[in-house]
Amino acid sequence: TRSFHVTWSSDVCSSDLQDGWKLETRRRLTGKLKGGTYKVFISKDGTKYYSLCQAIKHGFKSDGTTDGRKNRKKK
Repeated sequence: TRSFHVTWSSDVCSSDLQDGWKLETRRRLTGKLKGGTYKVFISKDGTKYYSLCQAIKHGFKSDGTTDGRKNRKKK
């Protein structure tokens, strides 16, 4: 098992999505990627998913605009 230290940020932006889901954007406070942001998808029952793939597997319906990315690569 891997262990890691998580430092929660007070710099959190939250937005409501479809059917009770929420998306939080958090800022990393420590480590090599300090200052970077990451997304947390929160389901209706409060379960947190740290990737869009996991959120979709558990009932989140993505329309391509709610994943939080500003710049999408075009194929």
